[in-house]
Amino acid sequence: MSAQFQGTGTINGEGLYTFGVKAKDNGDPGAGADHFDIKIWNGTDTEADPIHKAKNTIAGGNIQVHTK
Repeated sequence: MSAQFQGTGTINGEGLYTFGVKAKDNGDPGAGADHFDIKIWNGTDTEADPIHKAKNTIAGGNIQVHTK
């Protein structure tokens, strides 16, 4: 199961940037590695071509995505 959200903010009090976060819950601990993506872009960039992006598999813990 996965979840995503996005919003806007500043970096060091400057600019207006959009960010997007995606989290992937691959089941209970030991069932598969959970991971997340973070992207940041501004008015001239797009989500497909962000100014910064990071993708990581978590090394410990457990992402939990809940449904309504």
